[in-house]
Amino acid sequence: MKPIRTWILIANGTRARLVLNDGPGHGIKALKGLAFGTEAVSAKDLTGDRQGRVSDSAGPGRHALESKHHPEDLHRQQFLREVVDAIAAKYNAGEFDRLIVVASPKVMGELRAFIPDEIQQTITAEVAKDLTHLENDELIKHLSDVVAL
Repeated sequence: MKPIRTWILIANGTRARLVLNDGPGHGIKALKGLAFGTEAVSAKDLTGDRQGRVSDSAGPGRHALESKHHPEDLHRQQFLREVVDAIAAKYNAGEFDRLIVVASPKVMGELRAFIPDEIQQTITAEVAKDLTHLENDELIKHLSDVVAL
């Protein structure tokens, strides 16, 4: 019988990695080449010096133009899309059967929007916590409730 390969995505807005569980009692193993990172950046780093200005149509007033999207949010979303694209490529190659997503609550919501429907169907559990700082042996303690490791 073929073992069920469960991939576990551990992510926050700047770091993500994937680990593998081959079945009960096998623990987890890091997947080579599937660790991602981006630098945390401030809005000032992503935008110019000052926001654009606009004059009132009546009167001498001038006001700064507000961006509809916060630059830090756009940077984080671009990073998460890159992670999801890598997962989708591996899924299409048949490299995993199930997916567990572990991410901070805000990132979890954003990931749900980016993960394609066919991969959404493979998700067996979600853990809304930022566990990116934990080593694999510590991670097992937090995931034992959602998967037999």
